[in-house]
Amino acid sequence: MGLVTVKASQIVASEPVDDNTAATVGYPNRFPQYLNFTPTAYSAERGRLCYRNSLVFYNQVDYGMTDNWSVGAGVFIGPLVTLLSLTTKVSFPVSKAVRLGVQGQYFTGNTFIFNRDRFRSSYVQGMASIGTPQRNVTIGLGTILDQGRLGEVTLLTVGIVRKINPTLTFISENRILVGGDVDVNLFLSGGVRFDRRRHSFDVALSVGYLPDLIRKITLFPYYSYQLCIGK
Repeated sequence: MGLVTVKASQIVASEPVDDNTAATVGYPNRFPQYLNFTPTAYSAERGRLCYRNSLVFYNQVDYGMTDNWSVGAGVFIGPLVTLLSLTTKVSFPVSKAVRLGVQGQYFTGNTFIFNRDRFRSSYVQGMASIGTPQRNVTIGLGTILDQGRLGEVTLLTVGIVRKINPTLTFISENRILVGGDVDVNLFLSGGVRFDRRRHSFDVALSVGYLPDLIRKITLFPYYSYQLCIGK
């Protein structure tokens, strides 16, 4: 469309735009760094704090240290498991349409199924996001670190993000878990993100194929809420 310049003397009137009026214009996907469970190669906005609640029990915050580096922390408090996670992600553009990233996470917590058992683990994942924050495909490859070495189990992820109307974004996250003593576990999911100016709300349905269970096909509803804090 190009740049349109208007002299001040040509402006007849101006009106403030409220949220209802803005909704007819639309909002961008403000949180491109999140799929449902796994990340993309996009980072939290520089100088802004992002808060996220997933499934009531899990709360996390992420902060954009620079345009290419973010850090975060999360807490899961459930009836059988408590978990603390620390996260750091480095990502950078290699072209106008491709962004690469790597994310590392450290987990520690307790389970209370039979006795109180403490656990700790680390997870690293590489990602490539192709497209734009509003319309992209993210391919990821991750594994658990075992005493500083790459583990035998590998997680392959494919995420799809599509802006489908001014206030809705379609998100699909698909995960394949292979390797070690684990049979191939497959998770397919699809849902929508309700975009607003400073926050968003996700709802999705995940279908899992778990061959080790008696009920091999499982349905898992998912929701999360994201809020951007900062100027």
